[in-house]
Amino acid sequence: MVVSSSFHRYLSVWQWNTTTPPSPGITRMCCTSDRLSIPSIAGQQTAAPTRVTITCPTATFTRETTCTGSTRDSTSVDGARNVYTPKPPAGDLHIAPDEYEQQSRAKRSPLNPRKPTGLNVETLVVADRKMVEKHGKENITTYVLTVMNMVSSLFKDGTIGKDINIVVVSLLLLEQDPVGLSISHHADLSLNSFCQWQSGLIGKNGKRHDHAVLLTGLDICSWKNEPCDTLGFAPISGMCSKYRSCTINEDTGLGLAFTIAHESGHNFGMIHDGEGNVCKKAEGNIMSPTLAGNNGVFSWSACSRQYLNRFLRRLLE
Repeated sequence: MVVSSSFHRYLSVWQWNTTTPPSPGITRMCCTSDRLSIPSIAGQQTAAPTRVTITCPTATFTRETTCTGSTRDSTSVDGARNVYTPKPPAGDLHIAPDEYEQQSRAKRSPLNPRKPTGLNVETLVVADRKMVEKHGKENITTYVLTVMNMVSSLFKDGTIGKDINIVVVSLLLLEQDPVGLSISHHADLSLNSFCQWQSGLIGKNGKRHDHAVLLTGLDICSWKNEPCDTLGFAPISGMCSKYRSCTINEDTGLGLAFTIAHESGHNFGMIHDGEGNVCKKAEGNIMSPTLAGNNGVFSWSACSRQYLNRFLRRLLE
């Protein structure tokens, strides 16, 4: 909930608590402290979410220095990748606007055995006013956490080659548009606004999130302010950057989980299968440009795995 006063804007945040202690050997991405994740397996027992409040000044936000491990992939890609330049910092960015059809699929690829170490991506999730109105205040929290549970499972799929934990540290439900955040059908302008806005949010104990996910109830479109078939927009290799670790995702039902995983994959440095690499577009992998393969398996391609490994080497070296 958003409550206005003459001096501050109050954002209602849900932090998901679990009684399960953190797994040993977990490496935090960026400059983060211990947080707890939503369950990645259906049916796992969790405690009720605890409501807390953070306060953000309406004019300015408290700033924090960029994580030292942040990196930027400046490799040129084909014309399907557009250039997006948030400020600060200055410089060109590669953006992936995703326009793909959805098909129902019934199977998942088997998970690898749990590895002893992993990477936590502490994630801020923001549902905009249109999305809250669409699902209703009574249902929106359950819906979003269900979707993020699915995202967590996709990133734990064995084909990704790494133990990546998507950790939801806070959920913001916007009942009105906050000062400094402008969301419209125009996907790239909305993403620009969101990336700037989220960069100023500081969570509990003065810690920042690693990654920010915007969920919108609007029908977004790349490069124009009208509805079209774009479902998501993300900077390439932006993960863990203060200003670029962010995505916008159009709500399409539970298929939203695949959009989020796909866009977060772009943030991890992944490029579409079949675009400048040897992987095939139509095999139905998560980074396929169509997400409409015929094998019905939710998995990551060998190309996605290679892009991820390259990105993590640069990030963690």
